[in-house]
Amino acid sequence: MLKPVKTWNPVIINFQHFWRLCLDAYRTRSFRDKFRIWFMPTGWRPKDVRIKYPINSIKDVYAYNKYYPYNSTLLKIYAVLQLLITTILLMYMFDNYSNLGFRNLLVLGGILFLGVFGYTAVMDNSKYGFYVELIRGILGITSILSLQKWVELPAQMTVNSTYLIGYLLFCIAAAYYFIFIEKKESIQNTVVSQ
Repeated sequence: MLKPVKTWNPVIINFQHFWRLCLDAYRTRSFRDKFRIWFMPTGWRPKDVRIKYPINSIKDVYAYNKYYPYNSTLLKIYAVLQLLITTILLMYMFDNYSNLGFRNLLVLGGILFLGVFGYTAVMDNSKYGFYVELIRGILGITSILSLQKWVELPAQMTVNSTYLIGYLLFCIAAAYYFIFIEKKESIQNTVVSQ
């Protein structure tokens, strides 16, 4: 059974099936099915849940309309830029793995995770994408400033920190623009053209 994915977000894509299993296990009335659902073949659902909570599935893969939300050229450029910067920061993290220490690796990994979650949510035109980017920006800037406050950093690190703060502020502003300004303009243009 093929269930369509309506997002670019890799976290949601990877965990949506597990989430559906949890929901089905919770929703079924049969205690046997609550246990059995975890060991049955892919696509199996308890009968009472299948009837009460149907899930759309792809019947004909050749006639299926793929997920394709409206994304402007500017948003596509933003997404590619985000992908490149995330890759560079990830390579930096791996290259300096032993120098960063566990706490800094955890913070940087969390900021990168929130970044991927945030910019893919922005690509989906989801309002929560802005709030994820806002939280990431606040956490990132707070982490950078607290690191500068408590540790004597070399001049090169201070310059890099300034670039990172600028990047995080840019991400917040871009997410706000794409979610609240550009999306509103595209909706207005669609209504006018109809």
